[in-house]
Amino acid sequence: MKQHSLTLLALALTATSYFPAASLAAAPAPTPDARFDAYKTQFLLALWRQEPELAAAKGYHKYDSLLVIPDASQRQRSAKFAQTNLATLGTFDLARLSPANQIDLRLLRNACAPAAGMPIP
Repeated sequence: MKQHSLTLLALALTATSYFPAASLAAAPAPTPDARFDAYKTQFLLALWRQEPELAAAKGYHKYDSLLVIPDASQRQRSAKFAQTNLATLGTFDLARLSPANQIDLRLLRNACAPAAGMPIP
């Protein structure tokens, strides 16, 4: 019984060292700017995967081995990528973003709109 209690105590101490009480409390909701900054990072990584030539031109060489064939299926993938990202961009409230992120949001919308077959807003 004593051995069992020591095992439980060791497990409890290990758990509290990995999960301190402060981390168990609910994390504050990210600010609109933090949320948008995370989205921009995700967008760029997805864009580099979608357009490896653009990535290489900008100095990002992770996808140098990919060759994009400019055919109908690639145009379809590009349109889907743009439509998906335009929908995501629509979830951000422009008024709640910093001036720098407001500019970035507008730039991303303007970049995605033509590929999605939409006029530039």
